[in-house]
Amino acid sequence: MERILPSGFRFTPSPAQLIGHYLARKLCDLPIASNTINDADVYACVPAELDSRFPSLDRFQDCRYFFTWRMPLAATGARVSRKVGSGGVYKGTQSAKDVVDANGRTIGYRQSFAYFDKSGKKTEWLMEEYGIRRQVVDGTKDLVICKIYLTPTARRACDRR
Repeated sequence: MERILPSGFRFTPSPAQLIGHYLARKLCDLPIASNTINDADVYACVPAELDSRFPSLDRFQDCRYFFTWRMPLAATGARVSRKVGSGGVYKGTQSAKDVVDANGRTIGYRQSFAYFDKSGKKTEWLMEEYGIRRQVVDGTKDLVICKIYLTPTARRACDRR
């Protein structure tokens, strides 16, 4: 998909904007003004494949945002499967942190992950998941926004090549 964006455009939303505007509008089936967040199953393919299929919005930020569904492992929704189709897995690097709006109200969460390939080796791919805490009923899927990117060290190494 070709993206037509104004010259100098940078998509750098805050966690509160990702949850309070983009995710909330998507969950309510309301239009989203720009085509800056892709719809894709981030758990169907490895991060490098997503990187090649969905071009970055700008070469300085080099990250991709996706609306994706996450699937609870149990009916309670207490645990979520983050296995990737090829055998890799996203593992949490820290616990979920609250995201608050301008009024100080908690509107969701942000959690960071590292990608491990199918052999269990940690890669240079990272993911941040942004979601709304809500009751999951009967193991239903939950829509979230995922930001996928290379570690800053890996990105600098790619830039030098």
